[in-house]
Amino acid sequence: MKIPQLLNRIKTALRAAHRAQHLLGMIIYLSKKAALVGVPHYTRFGLYSQALIIVVCLIWFRWSWPILPTVALGILSVVAVIMTVRADRFSHGERVIYVLIASALLMVEMTSIYADRDRHDKEQADLRVRESEARKKESEAFAALIQNGNKLFENQEQLFGEITGVGSYLFMMPTEPRSSAGGKTIEVDVSPHLVGVHPIHAVIVSIFGPRGSYAPLNYGDVFPHELQRPRQFKTIKFDDDDEQPISFGIGISGSNGSFFEELRFRKVGTTWKRMFAVFKEGKPDKIVCSWMETGLSISAPSKEEKRLWPAERIIRTDGNNMNMSCK
Repeated sequence: MKIPQLLNRIKTALRAAHRAQHLLGMIIYLSKKAALVGVPHYTRFGLYSQALIIVVCLIWFRWSWPILPTVALGILSVVAVIMTVRADRFSHGERVIYVLIASALLMVEMTSIYADRDRHDKEQADLRVRESEARKKESEAFAALIQNGNKLFENQEQLFGEITGVGSYLFMMPTEPRSSAGGKTIEVDVSPHLVGVHPIHAVIVSIFGPRGSYAPLNYGDVFPHELQRPRQFKTIKFDDDDEQPISFGIGISGSNGSFFEELRFRKVGTTWKRMFAVFKEGKPDKIVCSWMETGLSISAPSKEEKRLWPAERIIRTDGNNMNMSCK
């Protein structure tokens, strides 16, 4: 760069600096003049202090929005201190402005209190809604958990029943007695009937009567509603002139445990009638089925007969109806 050009630039910069200095001096002069202009009914300290309070309030409330409670009250306390200190030097105009400032601060404080209360109420309402939704979700999840647990328990119970046959039992249903050997011998066929929804496995039936014991019957697995599957029956016998009641003891064992069936015959006129009771072996008071053929009644039942055939639990059906209800 050539020296004349450099000098011209220096001169230009100096002139610009001089103009800026002049402008700054004018601004300072005008500011001092404006600041020193007299205001009727005001002292300068009163004017400046009130102007400072107003500017601080405007800046503070603008930058700290929303206004928190007690902020305006704190500023009002400062104003109250200034008013107390200058109480003996107040002009009428200064008193009016301080009253207006105090009133404005009070309004701001009340507004902030109500706004804060509204925010708090809204937050509490939102919290209650969230808690309610959380409890609802928790209840639904807990209900689903219980439902799944119940389903699992039902499935396990179903599986346990299918394996063990618990809840089902088997009894030997006698056919109508028939005479043979010139009417001196009475014969009856007994066949298995299952009550319940679960199969019973490894079923073995043992029979003992007036003529001694019979060969055990091994039925293996017995399923509900075996309508199309013939099962082996056993013919039991007794004499027509045997002492009544004619009694047969039938032991039934399987995967569901051991049961005992007391099968008896009584003669009504010239016809033999049937009756039986089934109970859990070892628990003779826990009767699972008590049946008596229609037309049969016991005028003077023994203590054992009262226990095995209680009047309130006896099932009476036609003996020829093999679908008798014993459930």
